[in-house]
Amino acid sequence: MKIVILANADLAAWYALKLLLPNLSEHQCSLFLSHRVGSSKPKPEPIEKLSVFEKNCLNSLILEGHSHPFEQYNAYLTQPFQFLEKINHPQICSELKSLEPDLFISIRFGLILKDEVIAIPKKGVINLHSGKLPEYQGVMATFYALLNGDKQLSTTLHYISDSKIDTGDVLATSCLSVDEHKSYLWHVLNLYPDGCKNILNAVGQLTREDVQKATHQEGQSKYYSYPDENLIDDFYNKGLKLFETNEDLNFLTKQP
Repeated sequence: MKIVILANADLAAWYALKLLLPNLSEHQCSLFLSHRVGSSKPKPEPIEKLSVFEKNCLNSLILEGHSHPFEQYNAYLTQPFQFLEKINHPQICSELKSLEPDLFISIRFGLILKDEVIAIPKKGVINLHSGKLPEYQGVMATFYALLNGDKQLSTTLHYISDSKIDTGDVLATSCLSVDEHKSYLWHVLNLYPDGCKNILNAVGQLTREDVQKATHQEGQSKYYSYPDENLIDDFYNKGLKLFETNEDLNFLTKQP
């Protein structure tokens, strides 16, 4: 199949691609990155510190001979990865159509897809959301699940069928038990091995043209945006932490 992967240029997406791309070698893959999720407005200081920590981690993972941490994935792609600023722009839509993609895979992509883009791939658009749907729509689902005292975290692999956020039919879910001694970022990263397995399973089924059994989301939906200072204080008061330098770096460096 011809697959277009839409991802954000962040640490978790980098790790997810490390899990995915070597296992998609039989397919023709292209990669397009967003610079961020949401607006460019300043976020609370702890969230900005988390972002800086992630960027430092990414920089530490740059391979010799490369200038960007995602360059190492060009070896698996039909063309070098590109950044997208306006995916719904007519010119970008035309360029995506020219790739004649069978499938779009979205992982932490920071831009909302409109109908014309969604209609491009023959087999649709699937998105891996790092939270349980519909209970945790939006951003930083893992943060809110930890804040709410959930004992298990989830990923949800679902279709994107319109421009609404995190509302499409569900293909698969995965679960991860909470370790209260570990950081938010550690939990986010550890969600992706099983979440990416679900992506690969879905790709395999679509390649074989098996019928995809997707189910409607059930339950009370709730949308979350970036937490404010008060919510972050509540998070810290529960003894939780956003990141832990040695813990998170050790996790990444031990991965094959």
